[in-house]
Amino acid sequence: MSIEMLAPITLDAKLRPSEEDLMNPMQGSGGMGSMDGKHEETTMASEMLSHPMHADDPHNPMNFPLHRKIFISFTAWLFAATVAFGATCFTAGKAQFVQDFNIGNGVPLSFIAGLSLYLWGIAFAPIWTPHVAERTGRSIIYLVALPYFNVILIAVVFIFSLGQSETYQREIPRRHAHKHNKSRKEFCETQDPALSGVTIGQMLKITVLDAFLGPFTDLIVALSTLFLLFNFAVVFQWFISVPAALGTPPPMGPGYTIDRIGLAIGLTGMIGATCAALTSITIEQVSLRMFKKKSETPVSLPIEHRLIPAMIGQFFITTALFWIGATVSPKFSPLVPIVGTAVYIFGNVSIIISVIPYLFDAFPPAGTLSALTSAASARILFASAMPMVILYDITALTPLWAFGVFGFISVAMWPIPFLLFRYGPTWRAQSRYTKVATNIIDGRETRGKMPSRDSETTAYKNGMMGA
Repeated sequence: MSIEMLAPITLDAKLRPSEEDLMNPMQGSGGMGSMDGKHEETTMASEMLSHPMHADDPHNPMNFPLHRKIFISFTAWLFAATVAFGATCFTAGKAQFVQDFNIGNGVPLSFIAGLSLYLWGIAFAPIWTPHVAERTGRSIIYLVALPYFNVILIAVVFIFSLGQSETYQREIPRRHAHKHNKSRKEFCETQDPALSGVTIGQMLKITVLDAFLGPFTDLIVALSTLFLLFNFAVVFQWFISVPAALGTPPPMGPGYTIDRIGLAIGLTGMIGATCAALTSITIEQVSLRMFKKKSETPVSLPIEHRLIPAMIGQFFITTALFWIGATVSPKFSPLVPIVGTAVYIFGNVSIIISVIPYLFDAFPPAGTLSALTSAASARILFASAMPMVILYDITALTPLWAFGVFGFISVAMWPIPFLLFRYGPTWRAQSRYTKVATNIIDGRETRGKMPSRDSETTAYKNGMMGA
């Protein structure tokens, strides 16, 4: 993808990133981040999108004291946990919901719609949040987007988060513009154009049109989106099937109360996700050391190596699906399928923390935004549809075959991370998101230019010199 009016790559085929450049994105001579196609320094899309500040700037979040970093990270986690809690507590309270609203026995469609509509709302977040963040920073998005969730929990998290600092390095200098004797508006005019687009048309193109076309026109986006949407669909069907299975009274089920159902969902998620994170970190460190031993000069790890946890995690997903399908029965202790769910979460999180970081640097900045929007929105939209049909599938097919079908589909997904690992550099070099673009900036046609650092870095240096 490209921002046709703002941040092109190059029109000269000779200056397109080669497969070698893409395998070693920080070492290429004419790669995606170079200013004129000849500069030796290249910049990854994720670095450009973060708009790094000067290393000596006291307002740089990387220079915050440890306790402040911990507070900011914990605050972000609280926001994410609140959103997740909104889904899990709703589905865990199925019995009370049905009783209070007098909507019949079983799990009616009107109850399931509460989860699906919740997810549909989340699916639109990737479309608008990049544009707001480019202009106002991240902290405001946290505070504004938190309401339409659990009111009591919101109040606690909201009050706790009021002390958080802005961490988006494009926004921070704007809040300190007065130190450079400039108004916020004047300082904004000195910055590089927003990589998510400036005009409404450009913004819609990047996070709507290009995001929609991505799965149909780009192999990397198509395979990544397919991989993620399947796994998310299976994750969110647990929010319906697990309470239904554990809450069923004896002799057909264990008859778990709402607190035990919530505890089962929470523990499986926490244990599975934690193990996946630790495993992925270990794999990354081992891969980096092995790669450095083979190289005579210091180089960064090719981004395709980020897919290794996904290669491993997908096998756990298949195992878990057949495991759960075969043990959701009065013949087995409910702990057996519960443990199987933790195994699934391990595989799912391994895929998420592999594929999404891979997409972050697979393309130039505008392409990254479109690819991430495509993958994020598609997986949530598809996940919101699965809970609507899962109980009908289980009833018609039995748990063994319902989850067995998912298991067979997951087997068909096995080649995806291996294909991306093997052919990713070639596909990225040939991608429509990496190819040429012609830009018109200030009425002039420019070729091969892409902003590598925002002008706040220059402003900071000038300010230091003036001081």
